[in-house]
Amino acid sequence: MGDLVLGLKRALKCKIPPYFLISLNKLNEFYYKMKSKTIK
Repeated sequence: MGDLVLGLKRALKCKIPPYFLISLNKLNEFYYKMKSKTIK
């Protein structure tokens, strides 16, 4: 959760478009889902 807040703060500083941040978050969620599947 802290990483997302950091990313949001960084995005606000760099004025990154919100849709980019959303897609990055979706990618992150997907990565963690795949990671948990490989562990189990």
